[in-house]
Amino acid sequence: MNATRIGLDIAKQVFQVHGVDELGKVVLRKTLKRDQVTTFFANVPVCLIGLEAGGGSHYWARELTRLGHEVKLMAQPFQGDFMSKMALFFNHRINIFCYEHRI
Repeated sequence: MNATRIGLDIAKQVFQVHGVDELGKVVLRKTLKRDQVTTFFANVPVCLIGLEAGGGSHYWARELTRLGHEVKLMAQPFQGDFMSKMALFFNHRINIFCYEHRI
């Protein structure tokens, strides 16, 4: 796996990982539990990781930066009543992040 850009959707217990290579080809789609995240990223080659800015994202940004990764925080979309819509919107934004940002 040679992911150069990874989008990480964080939640309370289950995290979604989406990675693409330098050509934009999907090379990684994985679901991780909270206690697996640090171990997983310790074994991934250094890359650019995108996170949605929020409560836990700063903690994870620090942890991933300690492992040598470059972390970019993306601003949250406006808060609304339809959380499922926001989750779908964020998954779309992770994909955009992975395809648009080039190292």
